[in-house]
Amino acid sequence: MKKYSKNLSWLIVFSLLLCGFFAESSYALEKEVIYIPYVTRASGWWSGLSLRPTSLNRVGGELCSFTMNINNERGEMVSLIDFRLRTGEMGTNSLDGWINSGLRTQAQVTDRLSVRVTSSDCRHAATLFIGMLYRGGFAFHSYESWRQNFSN
Repeated sequence: MKKYSKNLSWLIVFSLLLCGFFAESSYALEKEVIYIPYVTRASGWWSGLSLRPTSLNRVGGELCSFTMNINNERGEMVSLIDFRLRTGEMGTNSLDGWINSGLRTQAQVTDRLSVRVTSSDCRHAATLFIGMLYRGGFAFHSYESWRQNFSN
C-alpha cells in the first residue's frame, strides 16, 4: 500500500507540473492589441497614426516588436507591417505612408480602412489624427492597448 501511495504521489506531482507548463504556454499567445475601426482617406480627408510603447516594466531604450494590419472596408488585408520601436520612441506616419511601408497584398486600398496593432512584448498607445485638405479641420483620438488572448 505504501508503494502504491508513493507512486500515486509522484504521479500527482508530475501532473501538476505538466498543467503548469501548459498553462504557461497558453500565456505566450496573449498580445497587447489596439484596434482602430475606422480611418479614412476619402474626398480630401487624410489620416495619420502615431504609436508609442508605454510599458512601464521595460528599461528605457529597449526594443519592442509590433505588427500592424491594415484592412479595407471588406475586411481584406491591404498591408502587413512589422516594425520595432524603442521604449520612449514614437513611430508616426500618414496612413498611406504606413500602407506603403509594409508588405502589400492584392486587396484594393479603399477610402475607409481599419487598423490593428499588436505586440507580444510591450503595452502601447496610439493616436489617430484626421484632417481635411480643402476646408481645414483636424481631429484626433487616442487609444491604449489591452491584453487579448489569441489562442482561439
